[in-house]
Amino acid sequence: MIVFFLNSKVYHICSLGGKDHSQVGWFDPDHNKTLDAISTLQATPTNMFYIAVGCACGFIVLVALIVALYYVKSQKSSPTGERLSETSSSKGLTNHTTQSFLRPETPSNSVTNLFPNDYHCLGDNENRPIKWLAPEALQDKKFTPASDVWSFGVLLWELMMMGLQPYSDIDPFEMLTYLKEGYRIAQPPNCPDQLFAVMACCWAVAPDERPKITQLQLCLQDFYQALGRFV
Repeated sequence: MIVFFLNSKVYHICSLGGKDHSQVGWFDPDHNKTLDAISTLQATPTNMFYIAVGCACGFIVLVALIVALYYVKSQKSSPTGERLSETSSSKGLTNHTTQSFLRPETPSNSVTNLFPNDYHCLGDNENRPIKWLAPEALQDKKFTPASDVWSFGVLLWELMMMGLQPYSDIDPFEMLTYLKEGYRIAQPPNCPDQLFAVMACCWAVAPDERPKITQLQLCLQDFYQALGRFV
């Protein structure tokens, strides 16, 4: 998992404690060490749910931020500072909010160096996180909020598997065919059936059949609260 900060430094959540993946923490590639300022987090199911809820909330904030920035930019570009008409602003925001906010642009060297096994070039001179992309993104490079939800489902699987790579036994060049034939990554051990059902919804073939990120956030929050009552 990668987190970009405003100063362009890149950190990622890494496993600690050896093969048992007993802890996760923040790793600073510039200094090749785990950041001491941030305490490590035990990789328990409860904490993995906590991270999942945080990721969903972050997604929602990102969408709201981009829409707000787009509105401010539109206001500044309007003649004499007049307020945008409802028609023009609605059209602009509609077009903008149907775009993917997690579209994988050409990654920097620091990203590909951190995750060399996650990015692949399929002959188009673009390194992309192939095993996290929805079929329409793989085939047509069509990135939408629905394709982001697909990738979010893969992230949930990663969390439940303590950071293992999805589709590790599938050749990147075979991914699109594999997905079109209806195959998906298997349910992680000790993953509740209800949670895996949520993941499966994220991987629906038809983009309009996938849940909205706001629905996922509420669902995961309910899971987290319910889990807290029994742990």
